[in-house]
Amino acid sequence: MRQMYFNEEHIEAALGRLTNLIIDINKNQERVNDIYNLIQAGWSQNGAGKKAIEDLEYLRKELNHSVNEIETKKKRLRDDWELIKAVDRSYK
Repeated sequence: MRQMYFNEEHIEAALGRLTNLIIDINKNQERVNDIYNLIQAGWSQNGAGKKAIEDLEYLRKELNHSVNEIETKKKRLRDDWELIKAVDRSYK
């Protein structure tokens, strides 16, 4: 059976960059939440204010959903990577 070679350093670095991406998305989500709260506190629920609040609420939900998806996929990647490393070690 052929042996597989992995550059663990590069894969770990890529997973680290993914973690940093998630952190950046979370920071952006916090900013959206702050803007949402400011608009909701300062504007009436009529006209443009209501539309802005609805748009921001939709954006908040989408960001939250995206972050959850990314976190789930990151966990799967990490689990798959650990399995690959274990299988690779078992052939050595």
